[in-house]
Amino acid sequence: MKWMSMRDSLSRRRFLETTVCYAGLSAILQGCGSGETTGNGPPIVVVPTPTPTPTPTPTPPSTPTPPSGEVITIAFAGSSSTEQYLSLYSGSLSNPSVTVSSDGINFTSLNMGAFGKSSGDKIAKETGRHVRFVRGGIGGTTLDQWASDTSLQRAALVQKIRAAGGVSIILIQIGRNDAATLLITNQESQENKLTRLISLIRTESGSPEAFVFIGGSQDILNSSPMQRVQLGWQRLAEVNIVSKVFNTRYAYSTYDLKTFDQVHQTEESQILSGMRFANQVISLYQTTPEQRGPRIIRTTSVSQNYTDIEISHVGGTDIFPARNINGFRISLENEIDEISILSAERRGPTTVRVGHEARGNRRVRLSYAITNDVSDENCLRDNSDARLPAEPYASALF
Repeated sequence: MKWMSMRDSLSRRRFLETTVCYAGLSAILQGCGSGETTGNGPPIVVVPTPTPTPTPTPTPPSTPTPPSGEVITIAFAGSSSTEQYLSLYSGSLSNPSVTVSSDGINFTSLNMGAFGKSSGDKIAKETGRHVRFVRGGIGGTTLDQWASDTSLQRAALVQKIRAAGGVSIILIQIGRNDAATLLITNQESQENKLTRLISLIRTESGSPEAFVFIGGSQDILNSSPMQRVQLGWQRLAEVNIVSKVFNTRYAYSTYDLKTFDQVHQTEESQILSGMRFANQVISLYQTTPEQRGPRIIRTTSVSQNYTDIEISHVGGTDIFPARNINGFRISLENEIDEISILSAERRGPTTVRVGHEARGNRRVRLSYAITNDVSDENCLRDNSDARLPAEPYASALF
């Protein structure tokens, strides 16, 4: 399937009193706030979501076809988070239909790993299939290492996948350490590395049709300004490639989950992220809509001090909390400096108004959840049963 993402189409440009206004958005959401208009106030500048430089990839089929067979084999690739998902915390009771292997040959009951136990149990019960996990997470590793020509990490996982007879699904959560060690050049470079890693694992393991789920990168403890910028590039790359790469989906965000060291998830958080992953896998096998959080699709500058964002819902119909929403950032062109956010309030089921210090003549970019400055309690969520957080986003400069 060719995964569709909402893209702005700039159809025309008009100049009015030195203000440039863009039109042609493919879809305008209903119910955007209280119905206030700017009247004779300051002109509105519509800022389209930037369209990344396309990376050549295989063309997905028009309809997703879930993997066949009575067993769902899922390989984990990444650093410490994916390692801990199958090794840390006892979690729920073990399900005999859920097993794990460290070599791809010997599968035993999964007794540790709250993420794996919770997701595996739900997937097995909802699909009626046995679930086998293949361990592949290696703490402290980077996307740069995994995607290199001579990657020992990838070679080890490929060997396990081949020994297991192939896999149905690959969960990849890798890239946070690249930002922590300042290895990232830009967002596009991370998209290219993720695309390359997916292609290499599929090809080398003999699983060309395997579905790939991308897990959102976790936070960086006491990060520097440049680490925060690079973490933003990584998170945006994770969201963007799913519309470009064959059989690839966004699994979940992690920025809203509680941690025990400001990086790694608590047992409660592992269960929660595991359930998010399970719901995505189940939607694949039952050919139902993906379980994704709200997506910001448009940024509108209302005045020097206010900017509105519009949201597209997937599973929900409204947003919360109503006020004091955090996680927004307005940065200058250098990506480091920023202007102060003063407020963020719900204006309707698909609209949030962000109050900030005056922009003046400065060109700025509004982003959401691309740094680690998002609280667990006050992040932007939908009202679905899963209460999913909004996905990372960054506007074009305006």
